Amino acid sequence: MHHTAGSTRAARLGRFASLSVLLLAATTASTGQHEHMLKIMNSGEHTIIEAHISGVDRDTWGPDLLGDNATIAPGETEQFTIREGCAEDIKLIFKHSIVRVSRNFDTCTYDLRSSY
Repeated sequence: MHHTAGSTRAARLGRFASLSVLLLAATTASTGQHEHMLKIMNSGEHTIIEAHISGVDRDTWGPDLLGDNATIAPGETEQFTIREGCAEDIKLIFKHSIVRVSRNFDTCTYDLRSSY
């Protein structure tokens, strides 16, 4: 079988394009691994009435993860799915409007234990 320089070059480009698509697919799949679980433990004496999470690069807080009328009572733990990166700012609001903020918290490695 006789290949011309053009057909050999085209075959190489075709293999390169296939490899690029596979690498892109692998990269896309690995970025989906940022979804992880975070536990928030209330080790204090007062109820947590709101929990907000925001990426460290954002200027606003995300919605209340607890939702309407949900709380984390003293001694209780709640678990949340985080769909972003690992570095997050976390704001907890306790009864009596006491606010605790943890900045640049590594949600991939640690769970949050908070008290008031």
